[in-house]
Amino acid sequence: MLMHTQAATALMAPGGDVIALRQLFAELLERPENMHMVAALMAGADVRYDMGEENPAAPTGWFVPPST
Repeated sequence: MLMHTQAATALMAPGGDVIALRQLFAELLERPENMHMVAALMAGADVRYDMGEENPAAPTGWFVPPST
C-alpha cells in the first residue's frame, strides 16, 4: 500500500485524535506549496529520474510541464 493511501485511510478513522489531525492537515493544505507537494505525491509527479547528467537542466527527469 502506498504511503498516501495509508495516510488517507488513517485520516478517515473515527476518534478525537484523528479529528485534531484532520484539522491540522487542513490548515497545512491552505498553504499553496504544501498543497502542490501533496498533489504531486498523490499523482506520482514527485519522482525525479536520474538522467545521468552531472548538471541537468531544471526540468530534466521531471514530467513535461503543461504548455501555455
